[in-house]
Amino acid sequence: MHQISFAILLLGILSLASLAHSCRPSMWVVGLKQNQTVGNHLIFIGRPILSIENRPEIPGYTVSVSENDTELIRAVRSDPNVGFVTKVSQNYFHKHEKFIEGARNGGYDDHFTKVAESMRRYHDDDDEDFIAEFIAEEVDDMIDHISTPYYHWRRLESADPEVYESGEGRREPLRWIVQLEKGYNIEEHINTITQFDPSSVMVNSDSSSFVSMDPFRYNRHGLKFRSEEQERISLPLMHADPRVENVWPGHCQQPGITYFTYVGGKEVPGWKDPCIWSLGYRRWETTPCFEEQADKNDQPAAT
Repeated sequence: MHQISFAILLLGILSLASLAHSCRPSMWVVGLKQNQTVGNHLIFIGRPILSIENRPEIPGYTVSVSENDTELIRAVRSDPNVGFVTKVSQNYFHKHEKFIEGARNGGYDDHFTKVAESMRRYHDDDDEDFIAEFIAEEVDDMIDHISTPYYHWRRLESADPEVYESGEGRREPLRWIVQLEKGYNIEEHINTITQFDPSSVMVNSDSSSFVSMDPFRYNRHGLKFRSEEQERISLPLMHADPRVENVWPGHCQQPGITYFTYVGGKEVPGWKDPCIWSLGYRRWETTPCFEEQADKNDQPAAT
């Protein structure tokens, strides 16, 4: 009887631990553009958000979101004046502030000096005093640069795996790269994955001249779905198509990991893609935290 009671108690503890893990909040940074205010943003998405903190580093805010609240992030993204929504570590900004403080106190002179010295090739002056002054000014400029809202915005925007800014300043859907086996027609594949609704996807294929220079890009195409629902339906079908050699997202980043590698003579993604399910659709709750280079090198990139 005691053994049964203990087993029930243990099961209860494990269940609570699992629940606590699933509800553990994650920190997200939301960038607002085009003079959008937090107040107008909340009105647009039509639901309250708790634990908002305005960030002086960027036009935007941070928010803690429980791991199972996927709808909140989806609602935040629905605002066209949101520039990015990026998952970060809880102490992301604090770590950056500590780095800036240390840099201004000369704590990372070796790192910045090496970068500045690499710029000397653009100057032919051999005067040692001039070179020392030039390097000191470059170091100060780099530290000032990584303290700006622009730096934070570009770093966080580029780490958002779901959307990116086009050259025209529009929010674009995620681009998926599909490599088909030789002889497989892209139109036939599109009809298969869209159930004969080709207008639901935009296709951008490699040019023949480029393909001829790179045999690994043969029959490779970029696809953008016109709606999230169509993407959700079609991605598993892309993976299930036996004549598809590979599928991966065109914009998904894990800092410090090589993008591609060669396996058996073929170019393939060199990491386990954090954007995709085994069925082929991405999950908000497993989006990897974006970490500064400081997490591995104790310092962010200076450019």
